[in-house]
Amino acid sequence: MIDYALLPTGHTSGDGSALYGLPAPGVGLKAGLHRGGPLTDPNVPGEVDESLVAWTSEWVGRRYPQAVPVPLDSETCIYTNTADQDFVIERHGRVVVASACSGHGFKFAPALGGMIADLVGEVL
Repeated sequence: MIDYALLPTGHTSGDGSALYGLPAPGVGLKAGLHRGGPLTDPNVPGEVDESLVAWTSEWVGRRYPQAVPVPLDSETCIYTNTADQDFVIERHGRVVVASACSGHGFKFAPALGGMIADLVGEVL
């Protein structure tokens, strides 16, 4: 069984991609790769890149030696990113513009909320 005290965890590579592992109760471990990719049509189902599945499985085997690095399932996850993968948080006069811009933005909600509140406070 996976030691969930070790999770979540990740590894960021030099190209900006990030591997992550999260507990998946009742299943085991959810592991994935966050990275930018080509422009895509959200109405067209994505295709799993088997070389990325193999690469992620190898990482799971190294990072979690007690896990069996054989995927039960693989899928793509499409979400919006800015070109540089940064969040958008700006003030233009009395208007504050903010967007987490991605599927991973929810993880940063407390920090983003504080930054946005600070900008709004400057406007008032």
